[in-house]
Amino acid sequence: MKLLKTIVSAIDDGKAEDIKVLDMNNVSPLVDYMVLATGRSDRQVQALVTRVKKAVTENGFDIKHIEGNQMNLWVLVDCKDIIVHVFQEDERVKYNLESLWADVPRLQVDDILE
Repeated sequence: MKLLKTIVSAIDDGKAEDIKVLDMNNVSPLVDYMVLATGRSDRQVQALVTRVKKAVTENGFDIKHIEGNQMNLWVLVDCKDIIVHVFQEDERVKYNLESLWADVPRLQVDDILE
C-alpha cells in the first residue's frame, strides 16, 4: 500500500485531473492496482510521469517499464504491482479504460492520501 500512496501522492501533487484507482486484486493475476490520471497538456503528462518515476525510485521501489513517453498522449508506467496510466484528456476519452473495467472496485483517492 506504500507504493500506491507514493504514486497517488506524486500524481495528486502534480495537479493531475480525474485520478481513479482501480482495485485489480480479484481481477488480474498480474497487477494489484491500476491508477488513471489526466494531464492538461503533453508537458503536464511528462511532468506527472517524471514525478511518479522520482517518487517511486526515491522510496526504494522499482519501475519495470515506461511506454508512450515520446508523444506524451498516453504514458504507461509499469511499477510491477501497479500500472499507472497518464493521459491527455482526448486520449483518455478515446480509449475509455474506465468502461473496460467498469465492474472493478474503485478506491477513494482521499482515503489513500490520508
